[in-house]
Amino acid sequence: MTVAQYMSMQAVRFRSKNDYERFQMLFKEAIKAASLIPGFISITWWTHPEDPELFLETSIWDNKDAPNGWHKDGFHKKLKEWGVQGPIIEDQVTNWSLEDAKILRVCPVCGSGIAREFDLRQEIENKRITCECGFAFPYLDTTNRFTVYTG
Repeated sequence: MTVAQYMSMQAVRFRSKNDYERFQMLFKEAIKAASLIPGFISITWWTHPEDPELFLETSIWDNKDAPNGWHKDGFHKKLKEWGVQGPIIEDQVTNWSLEDAKILRVCPVCGSGIAREFDLRQEIENKRITCECGFAFPYLDTTNRFTVYTG
């Protein structure tokens, strides 16, 4: 099974801690708005583990054209306008086409290995599958998440 998807990643620096805290509030609303756009799959935000002032965002879409709906969305436009007025001092955007996704797991109870392809649109359903021994792997309950990983 080969499922093509599109991924966009941004590396962002803010002018100040207060600007970043304001962005966190706005970003929670952005997730809600983006989830209404056809083709949206997920979005994740985290702190770079080696640079606590660099923040990374990854969004995944059904296809390369799907983010166009988000870029035309009024909320997205307002968020960008706010950012370029000074709070964001650097924004690097990188885009990829994703040809397939795999899930690899090793059960900590019985040691069985699981390796299979899966569709990111079905990420939660795939992660809910338990091991043959009954162990339930942990997972986030939504792919539309605001996640901050710190090192």
